Amino acid sequence: MSGRPLLETRELTKRFGERTAVDGVGIRVEEGDIYGFLGSNGSGKTTVIRLATGLMHPDSGEVRIAGHNLKTEFKQAIGHVGAIVENPAFYPHLSAFDNLKLMANLIPGAGRRSVQQALETVGLQERAGDKVRSFSLGMRQRLGLAGALLHRPKLVILDEPTNGLDPQGMREIKELIVRLRDEGMTFMLSSHLLHEVEQLCTRVGVVHRGKLLMEGKVEDLLRSSEARSLEALFFETVGSGAAVR
Repeated sequence: MSGRPLLETRELTKRFGERTAVDGVGIRVEEGDIYGFLGSNGSGKTTVIRLATGLMHPDSGEVRIAGHNLKTEFKQAIGHVGAIVENPAFYPHLSAFDNLKLMANLIPGAGRRSVQQALETVGLQERAGDKVRSFSLGMRQRLGLAGALLHRPKLVILDEPTNGLDPQGMREIKELIVRLRDEGMTFMLSSHLLHEVEQLCTRVGVVHRGKLLMEGKVEDLLRSSEARSLEALFFETVGSGAAVR
């Protein structure tokens, strides 16, 4: 049985001049999902994420978050979302706490306690007073996730959350995502690491040349094909020449 949708896009379309980057895409992220969003370079994957977070406006179609239309009920919809769409940017000369406090100042109801809780959640409470310039890439990624968690959103959208991390940093981020999902959050993440997605995600969607080609539970998709892995299924679906990014 399908769960309740937390994020839905319907006939989502975005054009840049004569090029259609997103062509009638309809995805469904259900409560409790860790949803992996996959696509080759130039597939429209990042554009869909930007549309889903309100950073771009579609030419047609709609985005619904927790039942709210992102266009007509923006505040109600976006209040349920925390996101890292690009590499998180911080003031390197400020501490982790002060960087998050600046972010919290822009969020109604968020304050010092929200910052403290977010740092505790991602395991950075002991480094709260340290300047961000001293942080490793993995620590910066965790700090970015802390920023996305300041208002305790229902849905967290992460674009390439493990990009550039060493194995230890990747493990920390994956364990954190699973723990937060177990605590009631829902995740949508893009990744070019297909083996990682197969291990981590409960459901996936594959977009190629602006169209959604496949969506469903990982085990169901593998069972219905002859592919032995998500990587094999991906290339079987989009073609062997696709570069996953």
